[in-house]
Amino acid sequence: MNMNPNDASFRNSAPPSAAGWLFRPFTWIAGPPALGIGCATILVTSWIGSLSRTHFDGVLDTHTSPASAPLWFYLAEGMIDWLSLAFVLAALGALLCRSGFRLIDLLGTQALARWPMLLGACALLLPGYSRTLTALMKSIPANPAASPPAPAQLLESVDPADLAMFAGALLILLLATGWFVALAWQSFRISCDARGGKAVAAYVAGLIVAEIVSKAAIAALVITALR
Repeated sequence: MNMNPNDASFRNSAPPSAAGWLFRPFTWIAGPPALGIGCATILVTSWIGSLSRTHFDGVLDTHTSPASAPLWFYLAEGMIDWLSLAFVLAALGALLCRSGFRLIDLLGTQALARWPMLLGACALLLPGYSRTLTALMKSIPANPAASPPAPAQLLESVDPADLAMFAGALLILLLATGWFVALAWQSFRISCDARGGKAVAAYVAGLIVAEIVSKAAIAALVITALR
């Protein structure tokens, strides 16, 4: 049976706990409400990322650039990431879900599944992260044939507090990405009523395909913007 959020069987009658909202939100929310909140969160995440010149340039990718870009580009990257994974999973769901599913449910829950990346974007605003990253970038020799400094020498040039903030920011980003992947799986499983090993394999394959699609779409956007 398709797990539709408009069906009484889909809704959990018990009020959601804080842990429920954080780790199992699609038991209580899907469709247009999830779509609205999710899209707003994606745009806010992209805006915060622009403050540290951080690009969410792929379904699973996050990179901080030494050069700035216009705000619209950061916003477009976030939307491309969401739509790439959502439509790839929709195609897979159409193959796996015999009873059918509502596209709006999958789109909405996939948008909301990206909310942990907001935590990652905020973590990269730590001043120690940007200072350490700048030091690392400056350590790269201008001459490709030159030898880079030894790791010990490089660490000596970075303030320990900055290095701690840098490591902490990366850890938060890594955990946020894993959290997003787990929520995106829940979105796919519930919206498409996908179960078993085939569903897991389809989801993993979908992540890989969507990563490729999103990278290609963002590369095309860069080429278009540079013309």
